[in-house]
Amino acid sequence: MDPLTRPHTPESAHSWWSDRNPLGPTISIHAAAKPLMRIMYHEQVRTFIKKNRSAELSRATMDVCFSYLAFKYISSATKLMILKELATRAKGEKDARIMVQAIVLQWQLIVKFLDSSDPQVRLYTCSILGTLASYYDSTTWALGICPRIVSLLSDEDMEVRDSALHAIVQLSETPDGAQAVRDTKIWEYFPVNLDSSNSQIRGYICTILVNLSNYQVENLPKLDSSDQDIDARRRAIYALSKISYWSEGAWAAHKATEYVAELLESSDTEIRTWTCQTLGNMTLHGVTSATQLGFELCTKIVSLLRDDDKRVRDSAIMALSKINRSSGGADTVAHITILKELTEHLNSSDPGLRQFTCSVLGNLAVSQYACFAKLNYEPCVRIARLLKDRDVEARGSAVHALLMMSYWREVAQIVGAQVVKYLPELLSSSNAVTLGSMCEIIGNLVLHTSTSVLDAELCVRVVSLMSHENWGVRRRAVHAVATISRSRQGAEMVRGTTIWAESVNSHAVYWENLAVRESASLILLGSKSYMRIVFLLRDNDIQVQRCAVYALSKMSHWPDAAQAMAETKAVQHIPSLLSSSDADTRRWTCEMVGNLASNGSLNTSEELSTTVVSLLSDDDKDVRKSALYALARIADSANGAQAIRETSIREYFPGLLKTPNPGVRRLACNLLAKLVTRDITSPGIIPNFVEWKLHECLQIVPLLSDKDIRVQRQAINILSTLSSQPHGAQVVIDAGALEYVPGLLSSSDAETRRLTCEMLAYVVDHKFKLDGKLCARVVVQLGDEDEEVRLGAILVLSKITRCRDGARTVGDTKIIEYVPNLLDSNNSRSLICETLGNLALYQALPYLTKSHQIQIPTRLREDNNTRESIDLREWILREVGKL
Repeated sequence: MDPLTRPHTPESAHSWWSDRNPLGPTISIHAAAKPLMRIMYHEQVRTFIKKNRSAELSRATMDVCFSYLAFKYISSATKLMILKELATRAKGEKDARIMVQAIVLQWQLIVKFLDSSDPQVRLYTCSILGTLASYYDSTTWALGICPRIVSLLSDEDMEVRDSALHAIVQLSETPDGAQAVRDTKIWEYFPVNLDSSNSQIRGYICTILVNLSNYQVENLPKLDSSDQDIDARRRAIYALSKISYWSEGAWAAHKATEYVAELLESSDTEIRTWTCQTLGNMTLHGVTSATQLGFELCTKIVSLLRDDDKRVRDSAIMALSKINRSSGGADTVAHITILKELTEHLNSSDPGLRQFTCSVLGNLAVSQYACFAKLNYEPCVRIARLLKDRDVEARGSAVHALLMMSYWREVAQIVGAQVVKYLPELLSSSNAVTLGSMCEIIGNLVLHTSTSVLDAELCVRVVSLMSHENWGVRRRAVHAVATISRSRQGAEMVRGTTIWAESVNSHAVYWENLAVRESASLILLGSKSYMRIVFLLRDNDIQVQRCAVYALSKMSHWPDAAQAMAETKAVQHIPSLLSSSDADTRRWTCEMVGNLASNGSLNTSEELSTTVVSLLSDDDKDVRKSALYALARIADSANGAQAIRETSIREYFPGLLKTPNPGVRRLACNLLAKLVTRDITSPGIIPNFVEWKLHECLQIVPLLSDKDIRVQRQAINILSTLSSQPHGAQVVIDAGALEYVPGLLSSSDAETRRLTCEMLAYVVDHKFKLDGKLCARVVVQLGDEDEEVRLGAILVLSKITRCRDGARTVGDTKIIEYVPNLLDSNNSRSLICETLGNLALYQALPYLTKSHQIQIPTRLREDNNTRESIDLREWILREVGKL
């Protein structure tokens, strides 16, 4: 008997009357019965599930489950229990197939649960439908459930969203399911899920993209020209254009490239359009490139630029722009056939096509400018004509293309005269990008031709742009003026303009861009102009003061400019500038101090050094770095190093050496190395840095494994210098520096290996012993490809072998294998002879093979002038005689 069936209840006259004629207050027996019914049915279902759990799922069992799910008096908790059980059962293939047979007829009932207010009900319903999708493929079924499941991708419950994604993965693995998924709003959910931090969600999305692309690619090879097949291909390539928008989808659809050539020749405009879109997306994501596509296919895309349909032309433009930037793109576009075609498009009536063509040819000029000579530079001339194009975008693209081309002398000479004709109008543009580009073009034209291309009016306009409100325009205008002023004629032209004189005398903010190139700036500025800039250092406007400091910091890089600044007494303002409340002012003042010291234009005092050292604790990291740069430059001179030694700089090094910024660590090591070296090389001064304590040395040793190779070198240099003194060598060993030696000797950097050998030589000098493994590692360096490293290793070994224990340690290595080649070198022969002599003296010479017995004495006879060689040769000959 089915659980929901019950025995027939006989009619009763008493019951009939009492039910229809209530007297007084009563309660509804049906209202009281409904909760009881839900409890009873829940218990029935629990018992039923428990009873059948061990048995195989049958159609009858499924019918009972459906009867409960369809009954309105069954509670949500009961239905959830049933769905949970079905979701568990669906994991088994046999039970899943039974469920499919039942659900196919009742799928609309199951789908309704996707709208349940209970997230757990939605969760298990998704799970069931997704699992069963692997066993049943039907268009009706897929179309019925796909939209509902896809809509759950925006569900507020995360577990429901995950379950929905998993279900879509299962659905998309069948042809009908993939088609149904494609026709939903699934595309809207890709961006957010592809960016998810959850790797499982990203994996689901990628799998869906792969499944969709596979079934769409299958529709591409249909060669029949019937309307039905063309429509199928159109829908397939449209889907692929969507899928390939994302990197994961583009890689999933990579097989589509096999059919691109045929699709581009399709008579259907939409197929041509979406094929170009797909190809552009795949190229963008690196799935294919111009090299892989080949010249013929690229030529077909170029031919679509003449297509009658604008959508096809726009898509072809997009595809070509991506291909042009891909591997081999420049070489392909530079082919004379394609170049001719693109040149013709510069005269197109379509402004978008003119703009695109200028962009492609401009990019081509970066690496393949010589290709324009094949067409007698006709593309360059036509682009120059587009400087008067009525379309703003096309004109802007022409300006950019000419900028790229003007870097090359040949092109600049061809288009120079024509470009100059349009300069007055272009230099009056309100577009900052155009103004900046034109300034740079002018600089390039002057550089490759002469200042004769400019007249006084144009020169005035360029100079006036040095005070433009846009920073980029100001910077490029300064570049143009600096280039013009490289010749005396150009400098006189600039200085002769009224606006130049007014600018120099004013508080113009363009000084911040005067990053002067070479000392030709003196021709332009003159000593009076320097005095005017220095005068601005006292300005009350903090911005003007900052700009003046920046300008001087850049100028001080050049020796002539640094000397001119010293003569204008700019150094008198340095103490107050270092104490400025403006971080940029402090930063650039430190840079100026460093440059002046480097050029010998600054007499460093202890007071100035103390001020700069105090900036090592500045709140601004850029100020701290610039202060470190200044101190490193000051330390290059004896007086400067002495001034720094008198400050409290030593307490800053632990923090500087631990900073995460490799540039700061490098500068700190550089400065410390100079100070340690100064302690040793300057007699009469009280040692300060060379007498480092163990805890201080422990700050340097970890830098031996620094990721920055330059920091590694500086650290080795410091420890090597410390090791040159007995106390320093002991501290270096106690700090564990020798533990890093094997790794340093294995470095790919020859300088690192050489410096490591130098440090070991100092350590051994002070009678410190190296163990057998370390000695063997040094011996390996005798075969190093770098001669300086080999010489360093020989020096270490020659010093080790000066005592009996050291000689025996080296004698136990494979040193004898490297001896013949080392004896061939004039540079290493003396040291290797000394080493072998020491080994012979202490009877630690390794066993000589027959080959060695012949090779070594033969090579020694070639160097009879070396006393060690004669003694060693005689000793070896005696030893050979004993064998």
